[in-house]
Amino acid sequence: MLLLKTFFINKIFFNKLKWLLYNQVHWSIGSAALIVNGKFRDEHLHLGLFGWYNSWCIGFFEFWIMMNYGLPAAMCSHAFYDFIIFFMYYIHGIICRQRKSHYITKTSTSYPNLKETFQSANENNDEESTVSRAKSIMFKRLYSEELWIFALHTSNVYGTHLKIFLNFANGHLTEEKKFSIGYTTVKISTGDMNNDKKVDVITTDFLTRAITILYNTGNETFDDRTIIPLDEEANILDVADINGDNQLDIIVAYSDKNFITILFNMGNGTFLNETTYETDYVIHTFEINDINNDNISDIIIGHLDGNISIHLNKGNGTFIQQMVYLTYRTVYSLLLSDMNNDNKVDIIFSTDSGNFEVLFNTGTETFYHRVISTNLYGANVRAISDINNDKIPDVIMTNYSPGEIGVYFNIGNGTFTNETIFPERFLPMEIKLLDINADGRMEIITIGENGRDGVIAMLLFYC
Repeated sequence: MLLLKTFFINKIFFNKLKWLLYNQVHWSIGSAALIVNGKFRDEHLHLGLFGWYNSWCIGFFEFWIMMNYGLPAAMCSHAFYDFIIFFMYYIHGIICRQRKSHYITKTSTSYPNLKETFQSANENNDEESTVSRAKSIMFKRLYSEELWIFALHTSNVYGTHLKIFLNFANGHLTEEKKFSIGYTTVKISTGDMNNDKKVDVITTDFLTRAITILYNTGNETFDDRTIIPLDEEANILDVADINGDNQLDIIVAYSDKNFITILFNMGNGTFLNETTYETDYVIHTFEINDINNDNISDIIIGHLDGNISIHLNKGNGTFIQQMVYLTYRTVYSLLLSDMNNDNKVDIIFSTDSGNFEVLFNTGTETFYHRVISTNLYGANVRAISDINNDKIPDVIMTNYSPGEIGVYFNIGNGTFTNETIFPERFLPMEIKLLDINADGRMEIITIGENGRDGVIAMLLFYC
């Protein structure tokens, strides 16, 4: 009976627990700044190490539960999962945090058009690392035309923070600014939410089921904040003017749910007339753009069920489903861009096939489909940008294992050529593009993991 109980706990309950911890908890992160080609100041990329939850820490927790409680029915409750998450943060702080971070310096010699240097360091120069992995990264003009935001959504055992580094367009970063944004923040977006010409920060917190808005004062601080409660754990977030009142509204979606929530911005710090819009399929990702050139933001959704749905905005905050395109595979990533310079927004997406696909917009509410084969197994589309300065957006993909970045150069007629693959020693998770050193070329900045380390790397192209 004991063996049967142990098997049940490990194979059923803790498999689900490990998935939950992997997706929601173990992305604990630290402060970071890049050092590239010696141009940046002495800021460091802080990469704290931490123990794998599904190794001996999880084993200890399994043993403790089994010996003390057996398998109570409460273990299946939502409240118990919340308790487990907080408990594992506690275990992380006591057991796994006592590790040293270390320096990493890497320069590629395999590719003449690639230079890359990054390093990690202990933040306090002591024996204990207080920081670890980066989860998301963004770039935005923040305080003035001369300064760029280089922001990391970070967290550790003490909570979640927004770390901001200002780039003076010459490759030099200022000291970091750190702002608390919750405990388990999972998504971050930016926009002028109160029409004061300043970029504000919007985040979602998974466990507290809330949206937080940090209002930019313009003097490198965020003072006031608005907290909006939600009924579910939101894991997708975006902002756009949905009802045409020149106010940015908030759009969120939820894990394994088939509806989105729209919070309409009243312009005075309040959000009213919350609208829930249901879809026919479970939502995995969505993007917002004007798909039919009527100057109104539409919503394009990638579904777990193997299709893409396009929802046209009537202009009053309501939508009609225009079409459903069957992919027959789960849509893992979805982006929007004009891929053939015809002034129409096309849909770029990837599934578990490892290829990426493009739905070219004809402008007549129809699309023609093209599949672009790649040599990246299990890759996802991560970014769209003009890498080689030919005025045509290119496609950047990553795969989680073995860990590669692929760049696919767009010819402009619906075809792609000159596939360039950069093998890495880490597993790239997210990519952003920005000309961070003002040389007229886009840099690829990626975050990922390398065993128990977090990694932030920059690829500089000389096309």
